[in-house]
Amino acid sequence: MSEKKLKKYGKKEEICNKITISSYAFILFFGYTILVWLCEVVDLFAFVLNLPQTTLISRIFVLSIFILFILKNKNKFIVRKNNYSWIAIVGITIIFSLGIAKGIIPDGGFDTGNYHLIAQEAGFKNNFSANFGLGNFQVWGFRLADRLFYVARMFLGIRFGTQINTIVLIISYLQLSQILKYIRNRLNKSCIDLSEVYALIIILSNKNIMNLGSYYVDVIAFPVGLEILYLLLKARNEKVEKREIVYFALLNGFWFAFKLTNVVFIIPSIVLFICYVKKISIKTWILSGLGCLLPCLIYLVYNFICTGNPVFPYFNQIFRSPYFHLDNWKDYRWGPETLVEKIFWIFHAVFDPQNRQSEIPTQFTILFEVGIISAIVLVIIYIITRIRHIKNVDINIGIIIWFFISALLWGMTTGYERYFMFGTLVLAIIGYEGLLRLSGIKYLKIVIGVVVAVLIMNSSYEINEVIGGREWSYRNSKPLSETMKKNWSYVLCDQSFDGTFDVTKVKAFLVADPFSMGFAHWISPNTYVFNLSYLNIISNDVNEYYRNILNDYIIQGDIYDVQVTDSFDKTTYSQKILEYGLAIDSIEEENTNIGHCVFIRLKGINDK
Repeated sequence: MSEKKLKKYGKKEEICNKITISSYAFILFFGYTILVWLCEVVDLFAFVLNLPQTTLISRIFVLSIFILFILKNKNKFIVRKNNYSWIAIVGITIIFSLGIAKGIIPDGGFDTGNYHLIAQEAGFKNNFSANFGLGNFQVWGFRLADRLFYVARMFLGIRFGTQINTIVLIISYLQLSQILKYIRNRLNKSCIDLSEVYALIIILSNKNIMNLGSYYVDVIAFPVGLEILYLLLKARNEKVEKREIVYFALLNGFWFAFKLTNVVFIIPSIVLFICYVKKISIKTWILSGLGCLLPCLIYLVYNFICTGNPVFPYFNQIFRSPYFHLDNWKDYRWGPETLVEKIFWIFHAVFDPQNRQSEIPTQFTILFEVGIISAIVLVIIYIITRIRHIKNVDINIGIIIWFFISALLWGMTTGYERYFMFGTLVLAIIGYEGLLRLSGIKYLKIVIGVVVAVLIMNSSYEINEVIGGREWSYRNSKPLSETMKKNWSYVLCDQSFDGTFDVTKVKAFLVADPFSMGFAHWISPNTYVFNLSYLNIISNDVNEYYRNILNDYIIQGDIYDVQVTDSFDKTTYSQKILEYGLAIDSIEEENTNIGHCVFIRLKGINDK
């Protein structure tokens, strides 16, 4: 330790007991996350006590607590000094430019309209009493990732509110670059440093850039996952103090609060970390347990109060919530079907991505094939060095085991491609270590150069596909220049609905298509939304209760549905709403700041 650092941070013993953070970029992201989470905590207390939520006083209180904590504990942290080259600037520019370009056209992804726009809203309310089935059952998942978008959407509008995903991918790119540099330095490689180039290839691959210009939350947890990965790499080679153990546990807690399916990464991360640390005191165990539980506790409590099931709708065979008629839920369109497939599903994902992976399966998997082959080669090298007692070859077998355990858990649970995006990130990192090790072999240098060139071409193809509309919103079916010109005037001016339709006359939105729920709620946040399709999901003993509410609204009149689409089919729609005792009364259409809106005035089938 240099004298300069000793003067800045204190004695060597004190430095060892500090929490090391990988970058200032991550501090900004994690600080913002904690601020949003603290607002959620205060709002939940207000919800339980039936007090006003999202008040100015509560926000000032949260900000004050946060600032006081930072001031009091700032000396307990060390932030790594990171060096970036001009390549990093190019990488940031590419990601930022793609994010801006995709954000000009509003996100019309199904999940966005179905529940993301709803889950973003600040404050808690019971969507089975304040509304009915608003956001389907998906809105009851841990919503922290969605909530990060709300402030951006409030200031930048519904189009550029998606730029949170752009910022997250930029931060992830910087974190990845440093992790790859860390691996390269550990291997003492003297070859050209391609860390920042390879990191950019990873970020611009797979489903990652499909999230640009989108409210989908699949990449939101990347910075936390990469920080955990950095701590795992650090724990393998350095002593870890109790503060860092608790910090690690807290990060995993937030990782889980971002999305429940992240558990497939959390379990192997905790197990591997414990193997590296080995000795943990009882006090540290307790504090770590609290750190893991706290971030998601508020959502467990909220779900239980409203539905009777803390993880609604999962494990419903245990909690028996009346708001879900199934014992459990799984989307059987995706994932493995047999036990053998479950065990080897990661190989299907890499070598047969078109088979039951997702609605938009990955087309280019070269990067992940390199990762899988590298993992197998590294395991073989590790076994050989162990058998021959060779000690100067340091292979991080722990991360490889981490990957295959998480892949197994993923195959056993969902097998859905979007829920394993961080796993493919780690696989690509393993591929980088494999390429670095093989670069020492004379005749393989040319081969590795060709592989890197192919990976760059691969990313170019993927960027071109996403620009062309192969992403979750299926945008750009029309010429891109025409679509962007049509939407440019709305950028930064679409914080709320701007149409000629008089929303004040609507007593309730009776929504037939779940995709329209988020937009109906955005158009008129205080209007009751009745999700017609959810009548098929609740149990029989509450179905009659909500059908009576539906009939009351039909009798009162002034009920509407809204469709955000360029191709409204009156005949198909009429047949769909007939089963709910509804018919079309009149239709109003207009082009608005979220696209072509069709407002359908409804009536009972027996009304004249």
